[in-house]
Parts: sequence; structure tokens; C-alpha cells
Amino acid sequence: MSKHAEYGAQSTIRAHPLAMTITLTNDTYDGVCSIMLGNGSICTAVGPTGYHALPDATSDVAQRTQHFVWAGRRHEGPRHALRNFGSISRSLSIDGRRTDDTDWTQRLDCQRATCASLVRHAHVSERTTSLACLGDNCVLLETVLESTRPCDVVFDILYVLPEPTFGSRLPLLETDCVVARFAETDNAGEVRIVSANRGGFCQAASVTARAVRLRHTGRVVPERPITVRTLIQFSDRLDYSFPVTMLDWDRLLARHEQAWGEFWGRSRMGTGNELVDRARLISLYTIRAQLTDWSIGPTLSEPYWGGGAFHDEMYPFFALISGGHADLASRMPRFRKTTLPAALRRGRGSGALYPWSSTEAGEERDPDGLWLTERFHLAQFSAGIWAQWLYERDLRQLSELYPVLHEIARYYENTVIARDAEGRLGTRPCVDFDESVGAVRNGPFTVSGASAALNWAAQAANLLGIHARTSADWRSLADSLRQAIVEHQTESGELVFGIPDGVPVHYSVLGHVFPFRTEVRSPRAVRTARMIHDICRSSRGWKPGLSSAFEGSNWQWTSGHLGIVHAMQNNPELAWEAIARGPEGSGPGLIPCEHINARGVPQVPWFTTGVGAWLYALNAAVAWVDEQATHLLAGIPDGISPTFEGIRGSHGVSLNGAFRDGVPEVTASAPHRVHRWRFSIPANLLTRVQVFGVEVGAAGSEVIFETNVPDVPAPLVAPRS
Repeated sequence: MSKHAEYGAQSTIRAHPLAMTITLTNDTYDGVCSIMLGNGSICTAVGPTGYHALPDATSDVAQRTQHFVWAGRRHEGPRHALRNFGSISRSLSIDGRRTDDTDWTQRLDCQRATCASLVRHAHVSERTTSLACLGDNCVLLETVLESTRPCDVVFDILYVLPEPTFGSRLPLLETDCVVARFAETDNAGEVRIVSANRGGFCQAASVTARAVRLRHTGRVVPERPITVRTLIQFSDRLDYSFPVTMLDWDRLLARHEQAWGEFWGRSRMGTGNELVDRARLISLYTIRAQLTDWSIGPTLSEPYWGGGAFHDEMYPFFALISGGHADLASRMPRFRKTTLPAALRRGRGSGALYPWSSTEAGEERDPDGLWLTERFHLAQFSAGIWAQWLYERDLRQLSELYPVLHEIARYYENTVIARDAEGRLGTRPCVDFDESVGAVRNGPFTVSGASAALNWAAQAANLLGIHARTSADWRSLADSLRQAIVEHQTESGELVFGIPDGVPVHYSVLGHVFPFRTEVRSPRAVRTARMIHDICRSSRGWKPGLSSAFEGSNWQWTSGHLGIVHAMQNNPELAWEAIARGPEGSGPGLIPCEHINARGVPQVPWFTTGVGAWLYALNAAVAWVDEQATHLLAGIPDGISPTFEGIRGSHGVSLNGAFRDGVPEVTASAPHRVHRWRFSIPANLLTRVQVFGVEVGAAGSEVIFETNVPDVPAPLVAPRS
């Protein structure tokens, strides 16, 4: 068959323009990255055929995640491992000979969250469409076999049932499906497997305690393709699903496409940079596919941190809330409120000590190690809650979440902040953002995080009219921590943020700017951002710091953080350079990963944290929010003319915009009229635009305006006529 045969022929899934796709082939496959399918509940990677690798296949790194996991369903024990809910593989024999499956092309359509796989076998083409239904805990697989000459085919589907999850009970052969039941300490449920074909093939099923085999056999002739459909449904006490059959296929598919369509419809952006625009869509898919009902981990898989919720959740949070997905973003702060009792128990009366890597019940799931002394992660949970307030301005919401802010502030006050031998306030030694160097006193993320968490708790208390004396003490304590900020002197004699104890420089020094905003636009903050931009930049992209552990590596996380900071400092040229080069830290087909190591090998595919930071940088270039105003276009340099819809400002305001001959035109609307809403624009735009608002002040190189925002789009900025 031609390698350029029409893609997706006979499929029930419509194709989408290539800008929304990831493409892998047998030539680009690296043995590490494979296509990920997920709906925030069921998640898996699939192999080149669109199914999982066969049990006897050569073990690539990519195959470590080729089985089904179900968010929140864990084994007992110290690691609380995600349960393995089995794998579904297929084997194909043509005229008695098993295929080798070495000539293949695979595309993930991010818009419809479907994977289309084409495997070429001499005169037979095999096309499989795979998806995990958004809104239903079902996985759909459809394979179409076509041949240019008559041949006998045996198509076997094998569902392997791992013993720790399913025990030794035999799956039940029912009239139209096979049911594999599972039971654990506090849960019970079943996996239903339905398979059928169109084209007259014979069908047979056999079961053992360890596997279900579904065999389709028959003769394929030209012009008469054979279609095999398999439906897998997951149901348990926590998320019961009424049994479905093949008659529900089209309904499930329609619901899936509708749900993803609604997700994509919340916001849009086009920058004119194809790499950036593709990476944006892939990044959003990466986050939505792995965003659980509780929170989001670096990945939803067992090999990569077991689907635990880390401080990393903050980065996808900012990406979602700034991109019009406030309802999805709110899951992270709500999760921290839900698990507050467990954090209080771990804090032993001193406040809330959340785990480094949390299960859905708030229990630590990672082994003991130096990371367990990290404390900056607590402030990142506070950052999410406070940002939700800034974006939504919902006092009821703030009141519900205030206990988390309060108890995190108490923990910093009672256990993290201490005086040194000279009586100066600071933070006790603990591991900071750069884990490679061990514990440090007054690490930049820790000291700026402690100060911010205390300040945000105090501000929230004032807004709610409670805890007046405590909030005053917290503000004073936060201000006193400024003396603990470590500075270094550059070769030119200028001061920049530093890391104590002679530890190599790391981009964590930018924590003072983002996420904690304790010092955003001061001369030393701006100098520090420029310094990190220069010393961490390489031919590969950006590395996190100068420690030898990072030499030769490339982290999208770093480019995202730099992009955010430069936008906040109104340095659009550097912001855009960081944003535009961010996708260079991706794997084949722009599959996101934690980093590319010095050997050029992707590490941790489908990493949500890095793309979360990068997506927020992209949104922040258009609009970012603080207590003063919504800051517009601070990261957009001359020559870049994005179009955007649904990017969020404060008070729930939605922003749309475009450029005409390089000059911006921006409108704003809100669900309910917002009075005296404040926004800023870079001062250098004022000669080219008309501003629909009253000037009320300035912030650095920006001018702040005030206006009323109606419930229909109204102009904020337009080209001068």
C-alpha cells in the first residue's frame, strides 16, 4: 500500500487540519514517546497500531504506560500505586502469517481527541481509530481492514487482566459482552468488553483468569472492507456507568465530540507562528486529557509519579484560568480545601503541611527523600487560591477557600520561619526549587513563597472582615522576610537575586517575580530576569540553571517561566523569544515532555507542568492579572500580531483582540456588568491607539485606565483613525 494512502478512510471520525495533530511514524518513533489518550479519568498510551503493545513485544520505554489507569483508584500500601486496569492489544495474521507491524503512520487529532493509526501490510491496510470518551468512562476502538486481493485474516483482540486488580475470578461471558469484575478494600466494579464486526467475519470469545481473547476470522476481498469495533466500559461504586452496547456507539462518539468542542470553544489564539500555534493546541490537549476530578499531576500514569498531585498543579491552573476555563481551574484549589484535614494532621498542630506528592485523599505517595523537606510547595497552593480570587472576584469562593490560606500561613509562621544566629528572620534550611543542590537556608522560592503566603492570607482576612490582629501580624512578618532575600553582585557590580551558600544559579531566583510577585519590576528583578535569560539559554532552548545536572538539557518549563516573568516586566522581545522557543523542548511530533536530556532523549512524555507554564506565558503575553489591573499586551513585541478570543482578565472579564497593520484592537465583556474595571497598556502604544477609558495612573512603562465593562463586547483599545 502507498504510504500516502488516504488517511482515515472508512473511519467514523472526521479528520481535522494538520495544525491540530501530532504525527508519529516508524521513522520518527523514538521508543520513548507514544500517543496518549485520556478523558481525565481513564488514561493510557497506545502503540503504533492504536492498541497496546502485545504482551510478548520488545519492551520499549514507551510501553511502560500502555495500560489503562483510572484516576483515584489506587492500591493500598505506602506508595498508593495507581491500579492497572489491564491492556488491550491486537494481533493480525494474513494467510496464516502473523504481521510484523513495522510500516506505520499515526496521528492524534487533538481537537477530537482521537488517534488514527495506519499500518501497512503488503496488500492489506489496517486503519484503527482509538479514543477515550470525554464524559463517559468508555474507550472506543474501530479497526478497518482493506485488501487489494482476497486473503484470509485472523484478527485477535487480547485484554490482559492483571492479578493485583482483578484477582483470580474468571471473567463472565455474557450474551453480548465479557465482564471482568474487581473488588478491593473500599471499592468494587467491573470492566465490560464488547466487540463486534461488520463484514461477515466469524467471532469467538474465550476467557481465563488472566485474559479475554476475542477472535474475528474471515476472508477479506477487494472493495469489501471489514470493520471491527471494540468498546471497553469502566464502572465502579465511585463512578457508576449504566451498561452500554454497540447500539450506543454513535451516541458516545457524539457526546465525546461535543464535550471536546465545548472545551476548545472557550478560548482561541493564533499568533502566525505555526510552531507556537500547534504547540498551544497540543498543550491544552495534554492538560485536559489528564485533568482529573480532583486535580492534575505531572502525568496521569503510574511510572511517572503515580498520578500524584504536586505543587506542579499550579502551572496548569494558571494556564486554564487565564484561558477561559475557570471551572476546570477551580478543581485545584477545591482539592486543597477537600484535603485540608489530612494536611492539618500532617502539620501536627502547626498548620497545614500538604504532601509533596498527594493522593486524592491527601496522603503522601512518594518515597522518603530530600524533596520531603520542601516547603515552597505550600505557597504555590496559596498562589492558586489568590489568583482565583483575582480572576473571579467572588467573595463566597474566597470565603470557602480561606481556611487553606489561613492554615498554610500558620505553618510558615510556626515551623518554616526562624531567626539565625544574628537574630535575622529567614527560612530554615530546606530543599528549594532546585533539588539538585540539597537544603539551603532562605532559598528563593521558599523565602518569597513564605512572604507571599502570609500576605495573601492577610489580604483575604481583611476582605472577609475576620482575623484582624492575626492578619496584621502576618503582614508584618511578610515584610520582615525582605531582609532574608539573598543578593549577588554581577561582574559589572549590579545586584541581582541570588541563591545562598554558593549554590549554582537556578531560575528559581525568579520566584520573587512569579509565582509569588513579592518584587516584580524593581531594577534588580529586571536585571535578574535578563541574567537568567542569557545564562540559561542554549542552542537547545533553556536549561533550568548552572548546576552540572542540567548541562546540555532543554526544559520547556524554563522557557514558560521566563516568558511569564518577561511579560510581567513589560519586556515583550524577551518574552516572545522565550515563548517562541518553548516548543523546542518537545519530543517527536511536539509531544510535550519534562525535558530533553543532554543525549537528546525526551524524559517524561505528556508532562503537564511544563506546558502549563508555557501556556500561561502565552496567555500572559496578551493579558495577566494582579491586584492593580489586568495588564494587556505586555508580552507582544512589534511584528507579532496575534488574534485571540476568550482570554481572561480580572472580575471574569473576557477579552477578544486582533491587530490591524500591527496596531491592536481589543474588546471586553463580562457575564455581569463590571464597574470601574482597571486595565493597563504599554505606554509606547498610546501614540497608535485610542483607549476607551479614563487614565487613572501608571505602573512602570504601562498606563492604567478605568472603564465599565458591559455584558456584550465593548472596545477597550482600537487603532487611531
